[in-house]
Amino acid sequence: MASVDMNRHPKIRLKDIAAELGLSSATVSLCLNNTQTRYQLNAETVRKVREFADKVGYVPDRTARLLKQGSTRCVGLLTNRHWRAGQKCLPAVFAAEQQLSAAGIECRQLSCSDQLEGIKQLRELNCREIIVFDPVVDDDSYCTVTCTQEKISRYFPGTTVYAVDYSVSGKCCQVNTPSFIRLGVKVWDFHAKLVEVMQKHFPGEIMMQSWRCSMPYLKGTHSLPPELIFAIDSENPFKIGEAGALQFLAARKKHHITNVFWGDDRMACGFINELIKHGVKVPDEVNVISFDNLEFSRYLAIPLTTWGVPILPHTNLVLEALLNKKPLENQISLPVLSAGKSANLNKEILAELAPYCQLASNKDY
Repeated sequence: MASVDMNRHPKIRLKDIAAELGLSSATVSLCLNNTQTRYQLNAETVRKVREFADKVGYVPDRTARLLKQGSTRCVGLLTNRHWRAGQKCLPAVFAAEQQLSAAGIECRQLSCSDQLEGIKQLRELNCREIIVFDPVVDDDSYCTVTCTQEKISRYFPGTTVYAVDYSVSGKCCQVNTPSFIRLGVKVWDFHAKLVEVMQKHFPGEIMMQSWRCSMPYLKGTHSLPPELIFAIDSENPFKIGEAGALQFLAARKKHHITNVFWGDDRMACGFINELIKHGVKVPDEVNVISFDNLEFSRYLAIPLTTWGVPILPHTNLVLEALLNKKPLENQISLPVLSAGKSANLNKEILAELAPYCQLASNKDY
């Protein structure tokens, strides 16, 4: 551990302690504010933080004291490090931190796998406005809805939550509420249209990743035979893609597969790389379409055809509302499609999809 240079840092800040000890600023704050038992922090971590703070002479600054007293505006940024495609929200998180900090608004970033628990922790850190970057799916029939208006109003009165990665079906997200603002797309509607159009132009069977709630929305796909559904158990998304390629190679001996749909760009990347090793030509022999619209997908040897939620534009709408202290209503956007080289999207296909999506540009990354 490098020692703190007191000459260079005459006033030690909480983030200096966090960097020195390899911890998050939120963890250090909890250790120093007698809230460690509430969050079940490791006793050794608490001891280490407090001893180091005493050693370097850390004193909470005036802004921190005001924050504790509720006198400083603070916005929470909630992410989920366990979400497989969690990095798709990072550009939006960085943009939020930069713009809010430049305006003198405190930011508290927290990563939590449980949205309600994350909101609870940020609320206890005095965040009355919280941006949720973790995907939120609103459909009572097929999903457990974690973050809802009812729960926000019941458990966190006086808190405004903005969900910028919101997936809805056609019937959802119609009522505007002041405490739960939803910015999303009709994911399943576009997914169904995409499958329909691709099957029209490339007749044959499809293979699809088993998204937890996509099957019921896509007519006919819920009855796909098991060998045409990717349901591979692994922690490494690239390895899942590689295993999916081997499954595809075995399945196409029996099925005429023309289109393959993945729910994660990294899986699709592993899938295509493995197919190339076995001499399969993409997209000449099979179209590969993915979901996420991650920036790296544009720079692959075969750039992915992929689509996703416009999280960055959604975040910019939230930031504009926060910085100008203006109310914001629910926003239903068109999904963003990157027409890469892994699928044969000719002009006719793009024309058919145009009413249901927007083509990607640099502003979407």
